[in-house]
Amino acid sequence: MYLIHFAGPRFVESWKALEKLYTEDKIKVIGVANFEIDHFEQQKIMPMINQIETHPRFQQQKLREYMSQAAIGRRLDKLFYAGTYIATPSSYRSPRILAGSRKILLCLISI
Repeated sequence: MYLIHFAGPRFVESWKALEKLYTEDKIKVIGVANFEIDHFEQQKIMPMINQIETHPRFQQQKLREYMSQAAIGRRLDKLFYAGTYIATPSSYRSPRILAGSRKILLCLISI
């Protein structure tokens, strides 16, 4: 997978290069991180994955719905592990959020 980590000022040039490599079968997966809806609308080929931040206090519902409709996979850059939300301020460790994280972890384990 080739990934553009951020849609900086020259991301369109990088994207066109990845599209060329993809159409030439030199790469199999195009990925992006932190792309918004307007970034996708400029591309001929949609990425296969967009790494985005989501958590209970930042759900990005509109972006997630768009990605689902466009068949863009999602990779979360925040993970629940053993009932603890990793790499977050301690305010996210409320009993309610921890209970939700445990449910998510159990669902992931059962998949």
